[in-house]
Amino acid sequence: MSTKQFALAGINETVEFGKDGHKVDASNSGYFKLTDSSDTLIRVKGLAANASDEFVTKTQLDAVNALAGGYTSYSYDASGNISQLSGQGTGDSGAILYGDTYKVGTSGTFLGQSAQAGDLVSALVAGADVADNTASNTDWLLIEIRTASDLADGSSTDHSSGKIIVKDAGITTDKIADANVTLSKMAANSVDSDQYVDGSIDNAHYADASITNAKVANGEIAKAKLAAAVQTTLTNADTEHDTLTPNIESAIGGSFDSDNDSSIAGQTNYMTNTTVVGQLQQADSRLKTVYDDELLRKVSASHDGGAQNVGSSIKSGRTILKVKVKPVTVANGSSATMTIGVSGDAAKYVAATDIDLYESTVQTFEFADELSSDEQIIATVTQGTATQGTFFVTVEHA
Repeated sequence: MSTKQFALAGINETVEFGKDGHKVDASNSGYFKLTDSSDTLIRVKGLAANASDEFVTKTQLDAVNALAGGYTSYSYDASGNISQLSGQGTGDSGAILYGDTYKVGTSGTFLGQSAQAGDLVSALVAGADVADNTASNTDWLLIEIRTASDLADGSSTDHSSGKIIVKDAGITTDKIADANVTLSKMAANSVDSDQYVDGSIDNAHYADASITNAKVANGEIAKAKLAAAVQTTLTNADTEHDTLTPNIESAIGGSFDSDNDSSIAGQTNYMTNTTVVGQLQQADSRLKTVYDDELLRKVSASHDGGAQNVGSSIKSGRTILKVKVKPVTVANGSSATMTIGVSGDAAKYVAATDIDLYESTVQTFEFADELSSDEQIIATVTQGTATQGTFFVTVEHA
């Protein structure tokens, strides 16, 4: 019998349907429970959902699950063709699903991109294309990733004792951007001869004037480190020296290695001495005279030396050309000054305001003053609070 009572205000919290004893139990707070006569949960059937607030069916869940893959244990060899991924998916019979991901085991090229061991390749669609091995294949994503265990692969880096390190010869010129390495990025003494490959540095790697005497240690450049053509030139020079030495010794009538070189006869020239040694001594004396009397005066002035003579006096008629001041050891403290002049006029040539004793560069002052009488040039240092300072002063004249 069918009874319709639409105006009921409420029913029991447990409602039984039909003769099989199926019930809807609302006694549980917050949800309904559907059971059979023995209180065992039973299934509920209905149409597949087509709105966001409707229940989905197993058919719909299976359809979604069929599209989603995951990480696989298959190791992809990037040096081969992409077709090797066929049948290696997580779907039925090895079908490739969306999200199927493979680790690169061997470095190579993946769809036109460089793939290193440790990288990942992931399918962006179900049934991803495994025939087109070019960049136009957009069904795949290359994920560049490096982990400590993936780095022992011949790349620039390696893993050792929990650290990521740079391998020997792991960095080549194609891995360093132009101007990427500067002096400020290198620790002092971080690069020595052991870290250069033979022939790796040539003229193209040096800026003009980048190598000076101050940057080359004594004895650091040997013949073996020079170009073959330069070595040949030096060898030829040695041979020429060995050839000419006996001829010169024959001409002077003695040996350069003799213990009595003073007995070697002098040659006919303007020198008055009769031996080669004597003539060389005369020449040396003459050069010193030219240097001292006709060209230059000098002194190494100290911070606490007061008035200090710059060499000996310069004769009347000479012309003062240049005065140079170079602080070899710059002054400390304050108020240290220097003037260049003569007795009675300490700043005749250079005033204190023109000389900086705290700057190590050479300071040059030019003149064209002809002397009307002999002059003793004096460098006068006012110490101030300085406790150090050595200043090389030269006066050029002609």
